[in-house]
Amino acid sequence: MSLSNFLPKLVVDDNKITVNMVLYVIRRIKIHVLQKIMKTLNHLFSTQAELDAFLCNEMIAAHPGAVLLQVFNSHEDHAAIESILNAIVQKCPHIHIIGASSGGEIVNGHITHQQTVLSFSLFDHTRITTFIHTNNSLETAHLLAKQHITGNTRCAIVFAEVGHTLAQRFLDNLHQLAPQLVVAGGYAADTANTIKTYVIYQNQLHTQGVVVAFLHSNELRVANGYLLNWAPLGQDFEVTEAHDNTIITLNHKPVKQFYREYLGKGVTENLPENIIQFPIIKQAGNLPVARCVIKTNTQEHFIYAGSFESGDKVRFSTVDDTTLIHEAYHRACHLKYQVQPQSLFVYSCSARRMFLKELIQDEVEALCEVGTCSGFFTYGEFFHTQSSNHTLNITTTYLALSEAPLEPVSIAETDSLADIRENHQSTLRSLMHLVNKTTHDLQSQLSLKQQYKQVLDQASIMVETDANGVILSVNQAFEKVTGYEAHEVVGRTHRIISHPDTHASIFAELWQTITQGNIWQGVIKNRCKNGDSYYVQTVVAPIYGEDGELLHYLGISNDITEQIHTQRQIEAERTDSLTRLPSRMQLMEDKKRQKADKLALINIQNFKAYNDFYGLKTGDEILLHFASFLKKLTADEQVTLYRVYGDRFALLPLQSMPLETFIDLLRNIMGAIHDHEIPLENSAIDLEVEMGVGYGKQHLLQLAETALQLSKQNNQHSIAIAREEPQRDQEHLLWLKHIRQALQTGHIINFYQPIFNPKDPDALRYEALVRLKLPNGEIVPPCRFLEIAKPTRHYQRITQSVMRNAFKMAADSGYCISINLSIQDIQNPGLREEVLLCLAAHHGGKIIFEITESESISDFEMVKAFIDDVKRHGAEVAIDDFGSGYSNFSYLVNLNADYIKIDGSLVQKILTDAKTAMVVESIIQISRGLGFKTVAEFVSNQAIAERLLSMGIDFMQGYHYGKPQYLE
Repeated sequence: MSLSNFLPKLVVDDNKITVNMVLYVIRRIKIHVLQKIMKTLNHLFSTQAELDAFLCNEMIAAHPGAVLLQVFNSHEDHAAIESILNAIVQKCPHIHIIGASSGGEIVNGHITHQQTVLSFSLFDHTRITTFIHTNNSLETAHLLAKQHITGNTRCAIVFAEVGHTLAQRFLDNLHQLAPQLVVAGGYAADTANTIKTYVIYQNQLHTQGVVVAFLHSNELRVANGYLLNWAPLGQDFEVTEAHDNTIITLNHKPVKQFYREYLGKGVTENLPENIIQFPIIKQAGNLPVARCVIKTNTQEHFIYAGSFESGDKVRFSTVDDTTLIHEAYHRACHLKYQVQPQSLFVYSCSARRMFLKELIQDEVEALCEVGTCSGFFTYGEFFHTQSSNHTLNITTTYLALSEAPLEPVSIAETDSLADIRENHQSTLRSLMHLVNKTTHDLQSQLSLKQQYKQVLDQASIMVETDANGVILSVNQAFEKVTGYEAHEVVGRTHRIISHPDTHASIFAELWQTITQGNIWQGVIKNRCKNGDSYYVQTVVAPIYGEDGELLHYLGISNDITEQIHTQRQIEAERTDSLTRLPSRMQLMEDKKRQKADKLALINIQNFKAYNDFYGLKTGDEILLHFASFLKKLTADEQVTLYRVYGDRFALLPLQSMPLETFIDLLRNIMGAIHDHEIPLENSAIDLEVEMGVGYGKQHLLQLAETALQLSKQNNQHSIAIAREEPQRDQEHLLWLKHIRQALQTGHIINFYQPIFNPKDPDALRYEALVRLKLPNGEIVPPCRFLEIAKPTRHYQRITQSVMRNAFKMAADSGYCISINLSIQDIQNPGLREEVLLCLAAHHGGKIIFEITESESISDFEMVKAFIDDVKRHGAEVAIDDFGSGYSNFSYLVNLNADYIKIDGSLVQKILTDAKTAMVVESIIQISRGLGFKTVAEFVSNQAIAERLLSMGIDFMQGYHYGKPQYLE
């Protein structure tokens, strides 16, 4: 080694070599000497003495790293092979040996026959593990492989005995275990006419099994590739019956007959030699995979070196041999400059060698110019892609290994690689292109009509009739839709499926159109065999021959029954079933389409009382009469009337109508309703209404709802207007943000207000009241945030938080705790289920649920079922705000409540309003008679408390007894 190799890297001052410079050079030389690289040493066995000398001279037994020996043998003396292996194992006890019988060997660019090639790979940074599997248990093979594969396993070299049916399934299993693991190798082969193959593991030959060598390293670079050069010819054929690697029929014909028809009789006389040049190719993802015939069985089915599945599409192929060597040199150049292997292994197909003859030697020589190379000829090559591990045929595959890092490639070398890629043209390639192009064009022309028919047959009902309308043929879609089989309708007319609802004029128009040579189209309702009806969008056309004579009529129909039913359902949803007015859905569509900015809601006052008193049937009659009256009042106005739900109606004016004009119209309508009587069977009733108007571009319906609620609160027969207020909307968004943060941080908290029992002042009970704690510590009452939360998903989470805190308080303190639930809460299935789970966990006691009576109960039975459920768990129920709405003792009895909480608006007036005092006292007395306990809210002073006590009240709640407070 010259010192000049290292001196150029030094900076020399005053042309003097310093001590530091010398030390640097010595260190560099030491690093270079100590650096180790892997290598492969190939030995063509002739005598035992030569082998011993080779092992000694190359110091294989003394190599400190791992050593892998691949044995490729086509020699027929099996005992001699085992003797060689025994000698190697004795001299190199730590060596790993795998191998296979071969159809010829490859050693350093040469192809041998009836020889034994020993390929020793010496690794410095790679660990080797091996195993053999000799039965057909995939589970056992899976467990073995799983024990060997680790995070740094880079490569698996696999050899399989050709009769071992497990091999492909094992390759698939390897890909599942380690998709990035590069797999190489192949099936064992031989050079005899009868297959006598085996695999080698250590010093033994096995006629059944799979041997594997795993290479484990963080520094090992692995690359693989393949050469095929067989190009598909002609059209696609379908494998219609196959079993594993045996094809029984192609295109529904016996496989041997099929080959004779397409390739000639002679090609099947001497198998596999005559047929080897025409393998079939199927696509495995983006990889073309060739399959060659290796023999036939007793049933004259063809056995291939690789598997098939029924339904596979295949094409015959042939090779353009003029491009073979060009492609081999191109791959060699790629390997040399871009892969830079230290060892190269070639596993090529025996069938490829059989067909290419002397050209296979040129191909191998081209590849092996890269460096040390060995391999063998197989009965099927194992090849890895990102998507799968494959068994290939007619290919030359290679495996490149290196423990050294990649070196930079010069521009000149890159140019030489580009030169190799020069396009080569040949007569055979041109002929192959001509065959494929002609086949493609011919297939397109011949199958165009059939393709159209297939598409129509799948998508449409087709009926052919003669000139008199007698059915000639129908397709499968007709049979599927109508229920009639073809033989039941052929020879009969269309009357067999005609529906009486289809008017005769439609058929008259149809016949008049087609007999004049024109095409008719329209919708027809027909009848199935079972009596069901269906709708079809139909086109009927006359079909003429070349001489202009009418051949038949062709009817093509699409089943649109589902679309018709869907359209009718949508129309039904857009129309209120009782009043036949447009529904809420139609209102939402019209509002959006018209970009409306004004909307009025009309609500009948006290309509629930009419339902309760007269019954639901009479209530519907009232709504029908009221809707009819409203329709007459608005018939000549530029407004549309809708029934939104229940007793609520809506009026949507044209956008061009000024707001003042719209309000004047509503006042006139309100006056007309006030003067109008609704006739009943033996009497008449007067209706009063509330009206609210929303005005704005956004959230118009919500604005109208808000205005309607204002109108109800005012109770002065006035028309309330809610206008769009961007500032208010911004405030709502801010509060929603506060609510969301409070739920995340646990700042939705409970305050508790005491409920006083005059008969037992020491028995403490409380009502849980929700509060929101802001980041600055401010405690916010529910009136500022709860209504904003109600339309959102946060409302349920608030209720859940209050309920969980209240249950915990009841369990920790022993107090009786009241929890407020709205009808909206009870109607929520998830919340109902959580209530019952909490009750079961806390055994129910000490919990009272307060249900607001003033809210409309649309599903009475559901509320009753909820009350029954919670009472079964030991909880009690109170009806809250009694007296604020349209109180009805009859449904309270049916609800089976325990307490009635008298609304605070009544309690506050009992000292100043004698009538209110009488109402409160009546509620207390009636409740006692019905078995309810009473609770008075808003008890603000001692005088009110004493008056309530004189009336017989059971419990009192208000600031006189304590404000809501936070309890630890």
